[in-house]
Amino acid sequence: MARFQQINLETRNMNEKISRKLSMYSDGLRQRLGVIRDFQGDFDDAFRGFIENKLPKDDLYREIEAAHEEKRRKKEMATQGIMAQPVLPKVKVSD
Repeated sequence: MARFQQINLETRNMNEKISRKLSMYSDGLRQRLGVIRDFQGDFDDAFRGFIENKLPKDDLYREIEAAHEEKRRKKEMATQGIMAQPVLPKVKVSD
């Protein structure tokens, strides 16, 4: 019976130590989360709605978009041209 009481006491002591350790870590995590929330709040106040806004599609935007599309088409055509060419030269094999 004494051994059983000793094991119970040791178990209770270990559980208390673990609880204190977990509390210490969870307090640290709560503080870090608070800092992140504060930063997020400051960011939202400074840039409220800025990220969701779309850029106006004026003439300059369409001009830049057309230039990028032309570069993409040229690159695609060059790639297709390379792929159409045989990789190895044709060699006539004699019998």
